[in-house]
Amino acid sequence: MSHRPHYLCLYFPLLPLEIFSRAMEDERPFALEHRIKNRRCIAMCNASAQSQGITRGMSISQAYSLTPELLVNMEDAQQQAKTLQQLATWAYKISPEIFLKNNHALIIEVGSCFKMHGGLNPFLLLIKNKTQQLDYHCSAIITHSFSGAYLLAKQYPLPSTQSD
Repeated sequence: MSHRPHYLCLYFPLLPLEIFSRAMEDERPFALEHRIKNRRCIAMCNASAQSQGITRGMSISQAYSLTPELLVNMEDAQQQAKTLQQLATWAYKISPEIFLKNNHALIIEVGSCFKMHGGLNPFLLLIKNKTQQLDYHCSAIITHSFSGAYLLAKQYPLPSTQSD
């Protein structure tokens, strides 16, 4: 019996930040930097840094002038990939067909799982419960298209998730 493919994308928009902040014991202002040409800029920051006026795209020197105690690191792509691989291992509880995408997302073929879980609605409830157990913020989208799932999840990430 064939099934129509459905792809679930679990997109982790704050993964680069969360791999550092999980190791921090306090709520110190923290940011990740990236470079635009030769200019060092804020790529993303935690809620503590945001509350002190630090925003994405701000120069590092401007951020330090607002918050001298700001901790700044470069993104760790290797740790992101390792963490996403751990999340993929967790996702095998959902389906055996898992694809990693751009160190920020898991795309999972789930169409074959609906019958086992009693249909789409019970499956969506299962996904909601499972993703709430994760220590990472994520948005979840199901579509019939592999690429569509990724693009929609990336377009509609959880609002204001940097507040934890």
